[in-house]
Amino acid sequence: MGNPVKILTRKEASMLTQKHIVIPDGYTEIEENVFRKHKNILSVSIPDSVTCIDEKAFAGCKSLIDISVDANNPNFSSEAGVLFSKDKATLSRCPEGKTGSYSIPGSVTKIGKGGFFYCELLTNVLIPTSVTDIDNHAFSHCKSLTTVSIPDNVTSIGDYTFNRCTGLTSIVIPDGVMSINGNTFCYCESLKNVTIGNGVSIIGCKLFEDCTELTDIFVNGNNTIYSSLDGVLFNKDKTTLILFPSGKTGLYRVCL
Repeated sequence: MGNPVKILTRKEASMLTQKHIVIPDGYTEIEENVFRKHKNILSVSIPDSVTCIDEKAFAGCKSLIDISVDANNPNFSSEAGVLFSKDKATLSRCPEGKTGSYSIPGSVTKIGKGGFFYCELLTNVLIPTSVTDIDNHAFSHCKSLTTVSIPDNVTSIGDYTFNRCTGLTSIVIPDGVMSINGNTFCYCESLKNVTIGNGVSIIGCKLFEDCTELTDIFVNGNNTIYSSLDGVLFNKDKTTLILFPSGKTGLYRVCL
């Protein structure tokens, strides 16, 4: 028989009041929002017994800069204070207190759900060409993020991926991306222009909701599903106007 499940709960975590928290050995799971009220935590050390960590386990830890994992942990690992899967193929969680620029290791193929959620002090994230999948909420609420270069190997971008990234001014969706899910760029209030690659065949609803500065949506001419004219998004043969950027001003006539 395996080891019994022992979950670190919010009530138990509330007793850990120090800034450098060492989770006692024996716990097997860390539940959702377990450290939400611990705004002054600087570091968390995870023992080898923990095999399940909720993606929101460290939500609200605004000062957290370092997550470390015991080298013998079978499911997780860490590097430079960031939480990964054991093989470092998935970036699971960047701590919210990280500042400046961050380079994702070349071993990573997936940015997990909420991987950079509420990392409000990061200004730039360098994504390697090894990454093929960017999950839901991956960069949500990264309000200081000014530039993101999405690699050509990425094939899908999840829901709310760049939600409320209010510092972004432009974005290029590479040719390899086939689908952009709903609300991906909602509330990106500084976003001015977007370029959509030739591989995109599915665009989710409310993609640019409340992008009040958006004036231009450009589509690669080789895209077989979508097209653009004067910064406005149409279907390929321009019989359907799909999206008119909310930042456009003045008179606009559709003359096709």
